[in-house]
Amino acid sequence: METRIMDMTAKIVMKNFLNIFIFVFVVSLLAGCTTTKEMTRDKNMVTGSLKVIGNEPFTSLALQTSTGKTYILQCPADLRRILLNHQGYQTTVWYDSVKQMLNGQALHLIDADTTFTVH
Repeated sequence: METRIMDMTAKIVMKNFLNIFIFVFVVSLLAGCTTTKEMTRDKNMVTGSLKVIGNEPFTSLALQTSTGKTYILQCPADLRRILLNHQGYQTTVWYDSVKQMLNGQALHLIDADTTFTVH
């Protein structure tokens, strides 16, 4: 009888342990995914003034920082259209990679702040 009670107690403890383990695993998995994205977004950010550089027909959309560094912006057509219409405005962009090109560094944009301010 006593052995049977101990077996039942052990099963209950194992079941509770398994439930707690699964809960902690799922919560940490979800928390890890959201935190990583925010850390990357904050790290890969540049603020500057929008401009077009180069000569026709080889112009490029660019962002010039307050320190004078100029980055070529590579982005989807819809975002490019918005940014081109706001040349001279100050904005912040977020990127996921940097590529070295003949005419400077290019940022592959993932997002841009479209609440522009005049610089």
